[in-house]
Formats: sequence, structure tokens, C-alpha cells
Amino acid sequence: MDRDRPEGLECLTDLDLSWPSNADTLIPAPGTRGLVAPIQTQFSGDFARIEGFRAAAQIVGERLIEGERVDERLLYPFASLWRHHLELQLKVLLPDLEQLLGEEISDPSIYQHSLTKLWAAVGPKIAQVFPEDDKDRAVVGRVLSQLSTLDPDAQHFRYATHQNGKRTLSNFRGIDAAAFHQALMNVSSYLDAALNGAGFLIAEIDAPSSTEMI
Repeated sequence: MDRDRPEGLECLTDLDLSWPSNADTLIPAPGTRGLVAPIQTQFSGDFARIEGFRAAAQIVGERLIEGERVDERLLYPFASLWRHHLELQLKVLLPDLEQLLGEEISDPSIYQHSLTKLWAAVGPKIAQVFPEDDKDRAVVGRVLSQLSTLDPDAQHFRYATHQNGKRTLSNFRGIDAAAFHQALMNVSSYLDAALNGAGFLIAEIDAPSSTEMI
């Protein structure tokens, strides 16, 4: 590593760093008891990820909210984790609502990473299935719109520049970490309630009636 290095620059292997080793592998050794996320089933695959990204956002958010200046760089993964969590919630909720409304089940991937388009599809369907939640739904739509303005395509918190070289977050002036965190927690809770409610209603529809069981 030190061949043709400038004079005065120490060999990288002499630095106090974690460094590649021949023992490094991502494949567990036989008999190793490691983390086994329930990712192999259709149901848990979606919801394990939804819960995982929210949990990670909460952990990073708690550190960021403590206010140490050195931790401000955590803003990028913090906001990105929250954004992806909410995107997943919307994409899982959409087909459930369509099923309840007797609509053709769409492919959420057509919306790519646009929170604006996802909410435009999901919001009116929530209004049809849960019409009593108008005020709460309006708040959720407003907060999602604000998040989408900051990061319309899930690239702005992840990358410093676009493919065309233009800088991301060009109009970003910062956030109040605690308020940002709480607002997205509240949105997440609302979407969770919608997911649970839709799941309950679907189960009610799918459950055989007592007369059918006789």
C-alpha cells in the first residue's frame, strides 16, 4: 500500500484503523448463532423492513437530538431512514386499500420513490375506508409533502450531487431534529393504524361466516 507514496505519509496499515483481514467474511461459520431476520416469508419480509427502518431512525434520532455538534452528520441517514420507512408503509398500505375498495390491485413500484405520488394514490383511499379521520389525514398529507419537498426522489439525503452534477438539498436550511423526529413518528403511527385497520377489515372479509361453517 505504501509503494510510490508521498514522502512523510505513513503506510496505511500502520494507522490505527479497522483493516481488511483474510478472516473477513459475510457468510456465518457452521454452527454460528447469528441474527436471523424473518425475511424469507412474504408477510414478514415487508413488515420486518418497515419496523427495522423505523427502529433505526429512532435510534439515530435519539443520538441526533442530544445535540452534539459532531453528530450532525447523522442527519443524512436519520432523514433517509425515516423517508424510506414511510415510503414502505405507503407501498404496503396501497394494495390493502385497493382490495377493500374492490379496485384492481396496482403495483406500488410504478410510483418509484415519489412520496407525493404515493400519497396522492393512498390518501383518497384512506378517506374512503376511514372517512372519520379527515383532520388527521390532512396533517399527514402536509408533513409528507414537506418531506417530499426536501427529498422528492429519495436521493437528496443519500447523495451530495445528482447524476448531472447539480448539488442536492440546494435550498436546505436545516431542521429542528426533535420536531422533525416527532412529526414523522406521528405520521408513522397514523399509517400504522391505517395498516392495522385495513388488515383487520380484510381478515373480516376473508373469514368464513358462521353459516358457511355449518
